[in-house]
Amino acid sequence: MKMLRSAMMACALVLALALPAMAHVGLEPSEVPAGSGVTLSFRIGHGCEGQPTTSVSIQIPGGVASVQPFPKAGWDLDVETGPLPEPIDAGDRQITEGVTNVTWSGGSLEDAHTDVFQIRATIYGDEGDAVFFPVVQRCGDTEHAWIAIPADGQDPHDLEEPAPGLTIAVEADDDDGGSSGLNVFAIVALALAGSSMAMSAAALASSRNGEKAGD
Repeated sequence: MKMLRSAMMACALVLALALPAMAHVGLEPSEVPAGSGVTLSFRIGHGCEGQPTTSVSIQIPGGVASVQPFPKAGWDLDVETGPLPEPIDAGDRQITEGVTNVTWSGGSLEDAHTDVFQIRATIYGDEGDAVFFPVVQRCGDTEHAWIAIPADGQDPHDLEEPAPGLTIAVEADDDDGGSSGLNVFAIVALALAGSSMAMSAAALASSRNGEKAGD
């Protein structure tokens, strides 16, 4: 059951990231191991009602520590620190303070362009847990508040402005002989291949239509 749940969550997140509309803030990777340092990439796919993005602010949720943001050329970086939402048990020590918010501002990302804003962090929790990062995207006086967190069992895409999220990787069941992790990656690979083929077919059809119109 753990393997099946992991595969379903991974496929859902992969297919969501492959949607050409790029309507929401993307987050990669979609699964991370607990207690290990990972680089998280938050992708901004559009501006606000045609206006360029001028600020991106990421709230650090509970269970996330050792946060180090990546600077971006042309953007100012502001890092807020303080008490964490909840203490984190990390082996023989407890983490109670750290980075609580990261903001890039002063730059300009055109509505038609896309870019990533990255942090390095360690995520703690139980296998299968979902972790959501509220993001506020500002475009001058306009903003998108990607802060809605789905209830248990709710599809994040049913929310108007969902917070980007990931899941803590689920290990293989003992009776799976260690093969379930491979099965998950195989399913994700198939999902990516199918999405790529669909997008390529759509692009080819659009190109042919353009050629016919030019004739």
